[in-house]
Amino acid sequence: MTNQRAKKKRFDCVEMMHQGAARVREELAGKSIEEQAAYWRKSTKALLDRQARLRNKMLQVRERE
Repeated sequence: MTNQRAKKKRFDCVEMMHQGAARVREELAGKSIEEQAAYWRKSTKALLDRQARLRNKMLQVRERE
């Protein structure tokens, strides 16, 4: 049962997921398997680097406390 008076969400996780998937599909369109693999390696490295920077930043904040 749905509520027709439901408020519009300020943040819709499913919509964000769909937008991200569409962006990746566009970026990979027409690329070879090798090019797709390179894209994912580069993206994974960027994510791991960002996580490490954030982790180090949090450790520095905790050391100051």
